[in-house]
Amino acid sequence: NENPVSNMATLALQVAIEELGLGEEGGNNSGPHIAKYKLIADDGDPDDDGAWCAAFVSWCCEEACRRLHRGLPFKRSQGAKKLYKNIGRVGSFVSEPQVGDIVCWDRGKKGSWQGHIGFVEKIEGGIMHTVEGNVGAYPSKVRRFMHDLSRENRIEGFARLPAV
Repeated sequence: NENPVSNMATLALQVAIEELGLGEEGGNNSGPHIAKYKLIADDGDPDDDGAWCAAFVSWCCEEACRRLHRGLPFKRSQGAKKLYKNIGRVGSFVSEPQVGDIVCWDRGKKGSWQGHIGFVEKIEGGIMHTVEGNVGAYPSKVRRFMHDLSRENRIEGFARLPAV
């Protein structure tokens, strides 16, 4: 019994798409866009402010809620797996991803805290199209990716954002 995709999910994905091409500036995991996603002041230093994929997804969801004049219905997190669980608990965990759903991957040692998170843009012919932040070497930007679902073996799961 999977809930339909919510207005929040549609809008959060739209916000993510608006951020395409933005990301790291000046140094790895650094710059004004990363500071915005992490809700910290941009100190202008090229110092590493830490991984930002989950902060990006959190910020997109917060911005969607702001535009809908609602509060964020789950706790934001800097950790991909933690954010995935926070979203799934108030929304739902789904097995068949749809547009606007959240995808989470297991990273590092199997079952560790390490993960990665992004938005599902669409699924066509077994290919999942996503919008993700913080993939690849500096200067990493918010980009679109394609994943062959028949070859993905590190997906932690999919979460559907709640209606707000």
